[in-house]
This record gives sequence, structure tokens and C-alpha cells, in this order.
Amino acid sequence: MASDINEETLLSDSLNNFILDNFESTLKQMESIITKFPESPKKNEYILYKAICNLKLGKFEEALKDLDILEKDNNYNKDFSYYLIRGKVLYYLSKFEESKITFNKGLELNK
Repeated sequence: MASDINEETLLSDSLNNFILDNFESTLKQMESIITKFPESPKKNEYILYKAICNLKLGKFEEALKDLDILEKDNNYNKDFSYYLIRGKVLYYLSKFEESKITFNKGLELNK
């Protein structure tokens, strides 16, 4: 039964789609995982994947909404990749100064 599918199986399927550049399917699958497993310790990872998919699909406002969720979460460890993705999204939204600041934060972490 589909309801018996566990989180790891859903994640594996979605990452396979991600690797194949099937970002629309990956996005839907990540949303499904978040809905089915809202208390998952990997929830922030799934939100970041959503942001990446939205970025790849040109849905920059949606990507920024995902990243804003992570930005507000004090328990989320924002690393270089987070700032790189956020910087790209801001750049594509023509928020150049904010993008530059964000990229610089990422570079500071990557020293």
C-alpha cells in the first residue's frame, strides 16, 4: 500500500528524480515528504531541496519563501551551500546588494 511507504523510500525516489534533473517531480515529492513526516529531523534538508528545485525551475519567489523558512530557524545550521543558493535566488530576483551580502557570508564560512 502507498500509505505504508516510509520516509527513506520516498526520499530515495525523490533524490533519484533530482539526479535525473526531474525537478518538478522532486519538488512534489519533497512537499509530500514534508507533509507526511512534519517532525522529521531531516525536514530542513527537504526544504532546501525544495528551494533548489524551485531555483532550477525558475520559480525564484517560491525558492526564496523556502529559504526564508530556513533563515528564521535558529536550529538550522546555515552552511556555504545555503548561502550560495540564497545568493543565486536573490540575484535572479534582481536583489543585487542583498545577493552580494549573502554570497560574502557564504565565502566567510568557506575560509
